[in-house]
Amino acid sequence: MDINADGIDDFVCVTVAGDAYHAVNQKDGSATSPPTFVRSGATWKANEGFAQDHVVLGDVDGDGRCDYCGVNAAGEMYCWRNSGTGEVSTYYS
Repeated sequence: MDINADGIDDFVCVTVAGDAYHAVNQKDGSATSPPTFVRSGATWKANEGFAQDHVVLGDVDGDGRCDYCGVNAAGEMYCWRNSGTGEVSTYYS
């Protein structure tokens, strides 16, 4: 998943509670060496009441940045847009 829309995949970990953490790819990999990642230590997106198995990550608005979505028991999906300026916050339903 690309967190910052630089065209390079970053790393996202979603906890059992649904909180998401990220590490940004430093684009320093080569054919013989993997890239390094920088982790901020901060929560990328705090959970919105959805456990890990109900969290979906994807680019819902086409801006190249990974967005955070949760699916409830009725199959309704709620998404929070990654605005690229910190925590994802703009609500889509």
